[in-house]
Parts: sequence; C-alpha cells; structure tokens
Amino acid sequence: MAPLAFCESCLGVFESRAFRNFNETLVVSNCHETCIFCGRDAFVDSNPNILKSAILEVLQARSLQRENVKLVGNVLRDLATQKISTEKAEQEIERIAPGLGKKVTEIVAKHGRKIIPLLLTAMPLFFSYQMLEVAREAKEISREANAISRKTVE
Repeated sequence: MAPLAFCESCLGVFESRAFRNFNETLVVSNCHETCIFCGRDAFVDSNPNILKSAILEVLQARSLQRENVKLVGNVLRDLATQKISTEKAEQEIERIAPGLGKKVTEIVAKHGRKIIPLLLTAMPLFFSYQMLEVAREAKEISREANAISRKTVE
C-alpha cells in the first residue's frame, strides 16, 4: 500500500500517487504532493503505524461516545482550519468528552495537524463498526432465542 497523503487545507486523505510502487523499506520524510481534492499542498507520511497507534489512543478513550463524536469532530475541524486555538480546542473537547481534550491536543502537537483528517474519518467508522457488531450479536441472540422457543413448543 502506498503511503497516505494528508491535506491540512481541505482535510483530505488519499494514497500518495508519488509512491505507488511503495517498498515498505523506503522511508519518506518531509515529502509533499498536490492534493487530489483541492490542489493545495498535502503531506506524505511513510510510517502510518505511528499514526495508527495515536488514533487508537483517541478511539479507546472511555469518554468518547457515539453521541459526542460529531461534536468532537466539529472542534477538530475548527482546529484543523485554525478557527480556534489548540488551547480552546482542548477546553471544548474536554467539555464534550472529559479526559479526551488533553490527549487529543497532545497527539496533534506530536503528529501535527495532518492527523486530524484521520481522526475525523476514524471516529465515525469506529462507532459504525461497533454498532454493526452489536447488530450481529443481537441477530445471533435472536436466532438462539427462536431455536429455544421452537424446542419448548415441540
């Protein structure tokens, strides 16, 4: 898989076209290419594992709930577009999801604003996956209950 490119202008995330035949031993640093969505400068990162662990750290926060993902996402969008300061973003996220504000701003400080599009994409997907798992479990429980009730009737 090619390294991911992150556009801080439009928050787009896409596979880098510059490294289509990417060899995993190749390390790319401080590389930029044109964003396929808005035409501005996008940052290319060849080490997505570091970003994955940072994203998982946010997703595993107990205070991040399905109900507040959109609100946290709105704050992250404002931070990415520099409508609010990092301090203000931390306060807002902390108000929405206690204990998460500082964690998010530390991750953004460490990895830069390039991680925000990934967070914006990962948060709803994570909760959609959780809901899918709950639905599967409910379907399985329903099947088991139906089988038990059939046996009871017989």
